[in-house]
Amino acid sequence: MNNKKAVSAVVATVLIILITIAAVTIIWAAIIPMIQNQLAGSGDCLDSSGHMSLNEDTTCYNLGCVNATGWFNKTNVVCGTGWTNATQVQLGVKRLQGVFDSTGIVAKIFVGGKTVSQKVSQVIGTNTEDTIIVVKNASELYNSLPSRLSYAPLIKPAGGTAEKECPNVRETVAKLCA
Repeated sequence: MNNKKAVSAVVATVLIILITIAAVTIIWAAIIPMIQNQLAGSGDCLDSSGHMSLNEDTTCYNLGCVNATGWFNKTNVVCGTGWTNATQVQLGVKRLQGVFDSTGIVAKIFVGGKTVSQKVSQVIGTNTEDTIIVVKNASELYNSLPSRLSYAPLIKPAGGTAEKECPNVRETVAKLCA
């Protein structure tokens, strides 16, 4: 006589369904917080991006020299003692209608297939346009000229404590200032 006992098809089906529900619940509990963290503040980025625009007429760069104190001297000659070859980048950022909360701007300089970024908290501006000036030593730009210029707003999402860098608003081809 054979005393082998088998699990019925109904019990096996119920077990598979319960295991599937448990797996989905565990995955759901792990993934949803990650998605929520990624989406937090995305509306704020869209809001700030919609209120800012890159002015291509005032976005450009100058070549010159910078000293140890950060003073930039626009020149077409070789830098003297105590001065280093440098590039001064000027970004014209138009403020459009509406109010938005931006904690700063990240200026982006694209050079030689790489991106050099610098956070800028204070800007020189009027009611409608800010001028962001960033000075970088030639070595910081890999001894090359910028190919493109851009910026990205910084925001602090509601309820958040850390700043978030939004995606680039717009890029423009880098050109020498007039």
